Parts: sequence; structure tokens; C-alpha cells
Amino acid sequence: MTTNDHHPLSGTTVLVTRPAHLAEHFCQLVADAGGRAVSLPAIDIVPTETPYADDAIPAARGDRKFAIFISRNAVDYGKALLSRLPDDTICLAVGSRTAAQLEEAGIDVAFHPDHGFTSEDLLEWPELLVLDDADVFIFCGEGGRSHLADELTARGANVTRLEVYRRCKPEIAIAELEEKLVEAHPDVVSVTSVETLRNFLAMTDRLPDFDARALPVIAGSPRIGEAVVEAGFRAEPWIAADPTDDAMFRALLEWRRNETSRQ
Repeated sequence: MTTNDHHPLSGTTVLVTRPAHLAEHFCQLVADAGGRAVSLPAIDIVPTETPYADDAIPAARGDRKFAIFISRNAVDYGKALLSRLPDDTICLAVGSRTAAQLEEAGIDVAFHPDHGFTSEDLLEWPELLVLDDADVFIFCGEGGRSHLADELTARGANVTRLEVYRRCKPEIAIAELEEKLVEAHPDVVSVTSVETLRNFLAMTDRLPDFDARALPVIAGSPRIGEAVVEAGFRAEPWIAADPTDDAMFRALLEWRRNETSRQ
């Protein structure tokens, strides 16, 4: 690998495991920095199979109503359901990118954390501290953490989870895997969730001539970094401040500078 000031990722091939519809911006950042981005989605996001029936969304009971969108995927697959909630429902987002996507769809966002992107950050908003009989609709994916719903319930809210999408492992032919991995010779892989990491290993373990655990990993959180270590990757993971494109890209540049300094 070589590098220069204007193209800090020159000579670097980055394997990008984000879902295909969310990978374009990060891949462009890599290309603009002189690197080569190889997209290998290790997780797919699809709508839940059964649309919500009218009686699946309970009638509002309290004086205050909130709709919380967990992610950009929740916006993509859940925004159509907003028309079935009361007109005075207050929309919130976990993270600035999710808030921006809601606003692009013409939906006003009353609050999103200025710093941070987690449920814990959202829960610090004063309007959510006391929720006696308030109605909260959480737009999210199947499964996942229950912390947000549990905490809001403990604060007095009537909580409804609207699971509007699900995650699954992509199906990919051995020949395509070999082309993207064995022939591309990636130098580093970016991973933004533990489930993505597990899928990536399940996919790549099918290839006898590719050793995924030899790759350095740019991890989107300390929790992902711990999973990388537990999975037996030989290089210490490089941890991004958060799994957003910009934070992952900054971590990638830092990793590359560190690698260059060691050469």
C-alpha cells in the first residue's frame, strides 16, 4: 500500500459490508480519497412480510403522543404508517442521519440528539423523563435491543413497537465471493454491526483460499470491536467513534496513517 497527502487511501482496497442501499456514500468517500471500495453487503434489510393491519396499531390513550424512529431503515419502511397515527404525534429520531431522512420526507423532527446516536442519548431529552400515560410508537426492526421500550415503559408510557423491517444474511454465489474477495485482495474491512460481522464470517468461511480473520477491521463501536476479538481476528480492531459514514471514514484514515507510520 502507498499513500500521499492528496489521496491518503491511495493503494488501499476497502471491503464495505454495509447494506447495498446504504453503502454508496461511504464508498464515494473512499474513492475520493484515492482508495478502492469493494461493496460486499453482509446484511440485507427487507420490509416485514405482513403489513400492519388497522387494528395492529392501538388507539392513542394519552394526551401526548410520540413516534420514535430508530434508524434510517425505520424511516424507509415505516414512514407510511405515520398517517395512521394522531395528527399531533411528535416525531423523534435516534441520530442526526435518521432525522435528516425524516425531514427529507417532509416530516418535522422535534428532537434528535446533537451528540450521540443511541437510545440512551435520546432518553436524556427532558420531554421524555416523565411520560405518565403518554403514547410512544417505536419504529424499528424485528428483534434488537428492548432497552428503549423498557425504559419508556418504566417512565409511564404506553409503548408500541412497530417492527417495520427485518435483517437477513444475503445469498451470494461462491463465484461472486471469490471475485470480490480472493481477486480483489482487500486490505481492510469496515463493519457497522455485530450481526454484519457474523454474516460476513459465515459468508467468507465458505472460501478455502480467503482468510477473513487476517484482515484488519474498522469497527463501528466498542461492542463490535469486542466481537471482532472474540471471533479470532488477528489484528486489533480500529474503533470508530460511531457507525456513521463520516466517523467510519475518519477511523479508516487514522488506521491508514498508523499503518503507514509502521512501514
